[in-house]
Amino acid sequence: MGCTKFSSLPFRHGRVLKDLSTTQFRIVERLYRPNLQVPSHRHTDAHLVITLRGKYVQRSDRVDAELTPWSVSFYPAGESHSASYSSMGARSLHIEISPEALSRVRAASPALDGPVICQEDRAASIAGAIYREFRASHATSSLVLDGLILQLFGEISRNPLETGNDLPPWLSRADEMIRTRFTEALTLSEIASSVGVHPVHLAREYRKYYSFTVGEKIRRLRIDYACQQISDTEYPLADIALASGFFDQSHFTVAFKNCVGTPPSVYRRSLRQTREFVPHMELSELAGS
Repeated sequence: MGCTKFSSLPFRHGRVLKDLSTTQFRIVERLYRPNLQVPSHRHTDAHLVITLRGKYVQRSDRVDAELTPWSVSFYPAGESHSASYSSMGARSLHIEISPEALSRVRAASPALDGPVICQEDRAASIAGAIYREFRASHATSSLVLDGLILQLFGEISRNPLETGNDLPPWLSRADEMIRTRFTEALTLSEIASSVGVHPVHLAREYRKYYSFTVGEKIRRLRIDYACQQISDTEYPLADIALASGFFDQSHFTVAFKNCVGTPPSVYRRSLRQTREFVPHMELSELAGS
């Protein structure tokens, strides 16, 4: 079966590590240098972005979001957006969807008429499976990837990140407290008390605006931090577990596998294999990209 033809993606920024096309999607892994500023641009075709490493802020006409490891974002064709990368740079997997496949997906998922940001554990797990299959490139990978990507579309259309200008100031303060103290043993009551609301009200409103619970958000932040430490350091996994806020390595391993889809030891090994695949493509060398 032949592969679908795609319009050229505007990849003037970053460096291509691998490019693969299936019958319905084009998948491109890219590496972005630290502090890169990508000006506003548009893609001819709709696309998903899975953040694999690093951190950056993506801005569009309708959604602004900070994307961290295993965040998933979707942008319709023609949606103007820009990006500001942190001092860590980033690695991302871009998945361009053919117009034919998109029309079938949209028939079941009207939410995909606009941009969607998803930072849920279930979506992150599917994203991890996509990346592992993409890197493996077996004879049947095209068929497997088509199925996994369609599954990911279903997940993100079910749980989009709600955005809006009516976010209560106290809820923003609560979220900031969670973001800055996620490695600590925070309780719902402690967070609610600090912003002057009842814990039940905090739990309900946080879920309403952020599409996940306070506990899920803390776990997500801990896993993101652990991913970064595994990627950028050679610290023992037990030390990373404690630094990320987990009780012990066993608890960390279970949470990491549930979220990312693979144990932390396998995740570290896969990163090393990727570096061997691109031995001279360290972020520090991309200043001219």
